[in-house]
Order: sequence, then C-alpha cells, then structure tokens
Amino acid sequence: MSIDFDCYCGVRMGVPDEQANTQVRCPGCGRLSTVPPHTTSPPTPGTVLTRPLPPEARTSRAAIWSAALGAFGFLCCPAPVALLLGVVAIVLISNSHGAQKGTGLAALGILLSLFWVAALPFARPILEPWFLDLAPDSMRRSYDQTRCRENLSLLGAAVNAYVARQGQGEGYPPGRGAAFLRRLPDVEPERLRCPARARVQPGAGPAPASGAGRGGRAYRGPAITLSGDLPAETAIACDEEGQHAGGIHALYLDGHVEFVPVDSPAYREAMESTTSE
Repeated sequence: MSIDFDCYCGVRMGVPDEQANTQVRCPGCGRLSTVPPHTTSPPTPGTVLTRPLPPEARTSRAAIWSAALGAFGFLCCPAPVALLLGVVAIVLISNSHGAQKGTGLAALGILLSLFWVAALPFARPILEPWFLDLAPDSMRRSYDQTRCRENLSLLGAAVNAYVARQGQGEGYPPGRGAAFLRRLPDVEPERLRCPARARVQPGAGPAPASGAGRGGRAYRGPAITLSGDLPAETAIACDEEGQHAGGIHALYLDGHVEFVPVDSPAYREAMESTTSE
C-alpha cells in the first residue's frame, strides 16, 4: 500500500508505507515534506482535514548585504559588490520555490549600486568628507593611506609616461620640488596633495603649517633635477612629515610606492632627497 498526502504547494504525492514519518522532496516545488504515518482508520465524521502551514520563508542574506552595501556605494568599492550580490540574491530567491524572500531588498541594492556608479563622479566630493568626519579614526587613517598610495602611484605612472614620450636618459620633467610634480602631464590637481588631515606624531617632524587640512599639503618633489644616472631607489616624491601616523609614503624613481616608518634609515633618506620648495 501507499501513503497519499499533499505538499504545501498542492501537489499530491504517494509513497510506500515504509517511508512513513520520513522526509521526501516534492517534485513540484522541491521542498522537503514529512510523510504522515500510515493509518487505515477513516477520519471521524465531521472532522475537517487541514493542510499544515508551510514554513515561513527566510530573508536572503545576499539580498540584505546587497541593500546594505548599496547604501554605501559612494565609497566606490561597495557599489559593484552590491550589484553582484543583488543579482545573486534574485537568482537564489527565484530558485528557492518560496523558501527565501527579499526580492525587494535585492532590487534596492541593484538600483542603489547603479545610481552610485552613475552619480559617483558628482556625489563623491560632497559625501566623502561628511562620511569620513563620522567614521572612526582608524577607518579614516586606513582610507587616507590608501588614497595617498593611489595618488603617488599615479604620479609615478605619469613620470614613466613622460620619460617614454621624451626618450630615455634626460627625459624627465625639468624642475624640482612641487614644480616638478606640477609639470607632469594628465595629472589632476587634487592628486598633487596628500588627502590626509595632518597628524603630528612624536618624532614625526615639525608641526604642519597653519591652515593645513584635508588635502591641504602638497607632496614633496625631488630635491635635484632627475636624470637616468640616478639609482632606482631614489625617492622622488613623498608626504610632508606628520601627515600619517608613524611614517610617510614615498614614491621611488622606478615607480613603486612604499610606507617608510619614521624610525627607519629610509625615512631620513627620503626626506633628504625630496623638497617642498
């Protein structure tokens, strides 16, 4: 004999008696349903047979993260992640046969990520300072250091591009210090300044000049006119002292950028080979 029972979705199933009190997967919706025990006695007259309520659908975690990251899409990195998670969430929800919900959250995350991708060039300069003022100090320091390395890496790429166009050897831009950096082609003015607020640490150097704030201090440029005879480890640009806790970011002639601790010999070498004049 077989046991006939209905799934939550309404599909009628029949299984052998041996599978009583076990779980089987519905061929219609894919959910697991518990097989009722076999009984040969008819229902009591007047008894209303009811179908058990389906389990409550849970909200997709991918949808939740998509909406959350989409709200912070103006920070650039969360936007594409929110878009990807939103698409994944919609696919998972549609294939869950009602076991998951959260399509609205996933759609919100996708819309927010697309909005920030389109509006980021205009909204970031406005929202970024506001967000950083509210963020914990550790997050601000990490963000400032990342942007500072990006700026110096871009300056290094601009130097290499200039040399490639002018030819090797004496193909470096003329001038020293800030004048050298300003002569680099295709470099936006904000890339010539450290994005960090000045933070003076013990032993990190003199206090910043008055009025120096976020992005207010230009990078130091080379102290001598560059030529192809200089070693690759010559520092050609770096932060002013006190911009970052514990050291400076230095750009070297070969184009690489590294963080130089204040107590290392390379710190003084970098400061001596660059100038703010």
